[in-house]
Amino acid sequence: MLGQLQSHLAGAYRVERELGGGGMSRVFLAHEIALGRRVVLKVFPPELAAALSVDRFQREVRVAAGLQHPNIVPLLAAGSAGGVLYYTMPFVEGESLRSRLASEGELPVAEAVRLFREVADALAHAHRQGVVHRDIKPDNVLLSHHHAVVTDFGIVKALAAAGGATPLTATGMSLGTPVYMAPEQGTADPHVDHRADLYSLGVVAYEMLAGEPPFRGSTAQAVIAAHVTQAPAPLAEARPAVPPQLGAIVHRCLEKRPADRFQHAEELLAALDALTGALPAPSPAAREWPLARTLGFFALSGSAVLGVAWALRTLAGLPDWFFPAAVLLLALGLPVVVLATMLHNRRLAGAGRAPLAVPGVVHRRLTLRGAVWGGVMAFSALGVVTATYMGMRVLGIGPVGTLLASGKLRERDRLVIADFANQTRDALLGPAVTEAFRVDFSQSTLVSPVAADYVRRVLRRMQRPDTTSVDEGVAREIAQRAGIKAVVAGELRQAGPSILISAQLVSAESGEVLAIARETARDSTRILDAVDRVSKRLREKIGESLRSIRANAPLAEVTTGSLEALRKYSQAVRAEDIADFDRGIALLEEAVATDSGFAMAWRKLGTMVFNEGGPAAQAEAALTRAFRLRDRLTFRERKLTESSYYSDVAGELDSAVTALESLLQEYPDDAWAINNLGVMQEFAGDATAAEQTYRRAVIAEPENFLAWSNLLLEQLYLGHSDSATATLRFIKSRVPPGPGLDELDVINDLAKRDFSAAETRIREQIERYRSNGGARLRLTRLLAGTLTVRGKLAEADRALITSAELYGARGLPGAALALQARRAEPIALYRGDRRAAMARLNEVLRASPVERLAPREQPLARLILTAAQVGDRQRAEALTAEFALNPGMSAGRARTYMRNFTRGAVLAMRDETLPQAIAAFRRAEHGICGYCAHVAMAGAFDRMGLPDSALTYYEKWAGAGEADWYGPGVYNIWQPLAFFRMGELYEAKGERAKAVDFYGRFADLWRDADPALQPRVREAKRRLANLVAEPRP
Repeated sequence: MLGQLQSHLAGAYRVERELGGGGMSRVFLAHEIALGRRVVLKVFPPELAAALSVDRFQREVRVAAGLQHPNIVPLLAAGSAGGVLYYTMPFVEGESLRSRLASEGELPVAEAVRLFREVADALAHAHRQGVVHRDIKPDNVLLSHHHAVVTDFGIVKALAAAGGATPLTATGMSLGTPVYMAPEQGTADPHVDHRADLYSLGVVAYEMLAGEPPFRGSTAQAVIAAHVTQAPAPLAEARPAVPPQLGAIVHRCLEKRPADRFQHAEELLAALDALTGALPAPSPAAREWPLARTLGFFALSGSAVLGVAWALRTLAGLPDWFFPAAVLLLALGLPVVVLATMLHNRRLAGAGRAPLAVPGVVHRRLTLRGAVWGGVMAFSALGVVTATYMGMRVLGIGPVGTLLASGKLRERDRLVIADFANQTRDALLGPAVTEAFRVDFSQSTLVSPVAADYVRRVLRRMQRPDTTSVDEGVAREIAQRAGIKAVVAGELRQAGPSILISAQLVSAESGEVLAIARETARDSTRILDAVDRVSKRLREKIGESLRSIRANAPLAEVTTGSLEALRKYSQAVRAEDIADFDRGIALLEEAVATDSGFAMAWRKLGTMVFNEGGPAAQAEAALTRAFRLRDRLTFRERKLTESSYYSDVAGELDSAVTALESLLQEYPDDAWAINNLGVMQEFAGDATAAEQTYRRAVIAEPENFLAWSNLLLEQLYLGHSDSATATLRFIKSRVPPGPGLDELDVINDLAKRDFSAAETRIREQIERYRSNGGARLRLTRLLAGTLTVRGKLAEADRALITSAELYGARGLPGAALALQARRAEPIALYRGDRRAAMARLNEVLRASPVERLAPREQPLARLILTAAQVGDRQRAEALTAEFALNPGMSAGRARTYMRNFTRGAVLAMRDETLPQAIAAFRRAEHGICGYCAHVAMAGAFDRMGLPDSALTYYEKWAGAGEADWYGPGVYNIWQPLAFFRMGELYEAKGERAKAVDFYGRFADLWRDADPALQPRVREAKRRLANLVAEPRP
């Protein structure tokens, strides 16, 4: 048609391009040749032109062309050429109100009122000239420089008049638009007047304010019927922000009866002018947006969105794909925003600018506001998808549902980790990866992998060798026996230089695979990273918070980047499991030599050396190194390291307790942390709290032999004999025979002061474990103490020498010296020969001068107590001064106790300082060995002539269990002397029954004592006989 039109109008106009079309015409941009201006050329189709009277049409157009008003687009010319009917009007730069509503929906109230008034003003002028528009709608309202101008005035009337007797509907055309048509227009009322324009304007105003017209329908007839029969929904419901007065004006325009509407446009204008004070401030007019500004805003908003997305992923634990999805949406949105900006600027510039090569629907629909809302909707959809995903995870729905939510596992469940099946060329890789996986998995706050030593203990109960390989089948057996629901079984496979690592969570009962994860390490240097990813994927499937998982440091950072060091560490752990501590220590030394930053190996080394009574300097150096490297440990290992350092090195029990409590906040069922907390309470002197804490530890991990042993010892210490008997019976039912279990029998006898039975057991066990160096050392030490207390001094002296030799052979000269020094004590205390005792001590110290030992190997506390007991005050005071500067062999946790106790012992050597000695003993009373302080205080009160106070503390000592027999030379030599003295004091008080009791205990204890001590035994028996023979009052 464009070519045909150009040929017909060649003399007057040069048609440039088509702009679009309406219901009755096609619209072209043309250049008026005579005046050199751009105009809009509207052309009616030939079939319509054929049905019209051109003369009548032109007469009516001339009437409309007389309208001159700022808000009316005037008609310039009308005519026909080559059977084509057309008219022209000025080209108006800007967009139509229809385009604006399509892009923004509802308009700001103030702007809508302004446009409402401007159209009403145009109608008022036209109506005064007798021109009725009859087709007011957003398409016929243009926005030129942000003001409304109305087009096509008089065209409908001109068409109607030109049609004469021929209805235009016969040509397929309709006069008016149903959505905006007044009821009288819809019913073809012949008396339609200017008030129909006010109704149509009301519909337009309603749409500007509500975002949609008041009536819609699937067909034109349905819409017309709604106009005639239905009341529009109140504007206040569609948009509460619309002022009531404005809503009333719009609804009055929409009255069904013309008589109920405003009668003239001037009346409507007056009503709108009265609204001015009640309206919000108008929004700024639309303006052009430079592309650079759009890109700048997009960059800023995109950065903010990505920052929020990253924060949500990190802080709220959203899935890993959430952030990449946000990046993708922004990447997709960028070209959309750029295109929307370009289209926006072309609309504002007008139709004269060259069009963009985009589909028409995009050109009409894509706006800046629409692009922004599209972005909002896209990210809202991302939020909905993410929320759905997280909800399904939490509720256990579908493949993303967690095992915790589905009920297959419960929070705090324990898991058995099987040895990774090793199908690679490196035989040591399997154990190393297994240990690394255990470390990484132990960071879980939901489930708890059982420790390797726990697995070995269960194997012993199953009567399997400690060296048994824990494959998936064995792991399931262990889990079933221990009531554990699931096991983790892994596998390593070689694929060229790459190593395939897989792990699956398997039901212990049914063997069902509950979850599986696989990763590939490109080479051996990437193994730990792959193990880390496998572990975290399984933890995610179990149901652990993604935030919690991401908070964990990478595995290589909390273990070692050296695979060789990790191999040594895993071998050391296996050696510890089978009680081969010497080999374990050697392997750990190799591990830290390979990687000096391997914090976990340093901690394990320090703990193993300390627990085995090794060199204090070595243990403290290792723990100090681990403490300094604690940022390279998992949270659990870090807190255990802090606890060990503060307790064993720094001697700060409160800080150690704080570290353990922090650990238990995250892992409330960590048996080792609970056990260690009990140890801290024990060393702080709170035996009752320690017993309760040890009980918590064995509930958390029923196979924890150390926790059971500590519980037993604390019950013995508190004198809870029945509870201790039940505990020992339970331990024997759970733990296979071995030196550790047998030693508990010995300690049980010693704590109950059944020294004869203890001696028999010790001798039997020395023979049984003669080839076990560690057991023989401990048992020989216990034998020496038992023989000493029983008065078998010659045998005790030989046992002390043997024990000292065994410690010396293990490279522990300080412990050997402590045992040698104790040989002097019974000479002074039992035989009463202080000169000979001092000579023996001098002999020992000449043979092994304490100053030749390294500072941390010097048994200063033990030497102070021995010097005090043999009466060597000068030596005791000199050693005390040294002890104030150098803790010697004393462990950090016991250091405060030992300094108070040794100070009391030295002060007690002088009668004039006995009160100060008692004060020091009172401070020591709240420490690891309260009953040791009690018997010392009793002796001090006795020497002060306060027998009642003395008996009070003797009774406290006698009521406690003698459970502290650990460490070289640790035993209470005062026991027989205390029994005898209590008999004397009760005899003096006239409490015959108690005197008989304690004389009897003494006589029984020294029944087999050396001949040199028998006179004291005969004296006790004589007193006992006299008390029994005395008549009762």
